[in-house]
Amino acid sequence: MNHDFSNSVNVTKENLEGLEKTGQQLLQEKVVKMNLDTFNLEEFGETNAEALDRWKKKNTNDLLIYLIINFTCISKFIHEF
Repeated sequence: MNHDFSNSVNVTKENLEGLEKTGQQLLQEKVVKMNLDTFNLEEFGETNAEALDRWKKKNTNDLLIYLIINFTCISKFIHEF
C-alpha cells in the first residue's frame, strides 16, 4: 500500500481514491494463509472477495437470529412494563 494512502491525517480525494483502488486490488487477490508448521504462505484457492461473500452469508444468518431473539426479549419486556 502506498504510504500516503494509509495516512489518516492526510485525507484528500486523491488519497481516498488510491485507498479504494488498493482495496479493489486486494479483493481480487487469492486468500493467503500461513502454514503454522512451516511458516510458509499458501494460497487458499478463492479470492478475498469470494471469501468475504462467504463470510457475510454465514454471519448474516447469525445476525438475523441474534436480532430476532433480542427483538422478542425487548417486546416481552415492553409488554410487561
